[in-house]
Amino acid sequence: MTESTKHYSIWAASMVASLAAAFAAVGAVSASRAGADRMHCEIVASASRGIVTLEGRAEGAEALSGSYRFEVSGAGTQIRQGGPFGTAAGASATLGSVKLGGSGPYRATLEINANGETVQCAEWTGGAL
Repeated sequence: MTESTKHYSIWAASMVASLAAAFAAVGAVSASRAGADRMHCEIVASASRGIVTLEGRAEGAEALSGSYRFEVSGAGTQIRQGGPFGTAAGASATLGSVKLGGSGPYRATLEINANGETVQCAEWTGGAL
């Protein structure tokens, strides 16, 4: 292994460890409490082999029918996903998913409009909230 390869391997390992620590320290944040007792959202972040995965999820005590908007930005990235969705009572639905290279930071937001209510959540990855 050459000296530059050793440095790169150490750098890559430290980046993955840093991302894992950042994800462990950051949880989904609810930005709006309207409808939060009947439904909620979360953004789940994970890292593996230098790839960051962000997923928007929704769950409700009752069946949900509505639309969502999932946006991720940062580090030269601007991704927008959205559309209609529906879930059964008590079921969890994945509403958008992205895989990103690099360490970020990235900001992800999820807005759910269902059953006449709106809930939002946001998360920063690779940096502090």
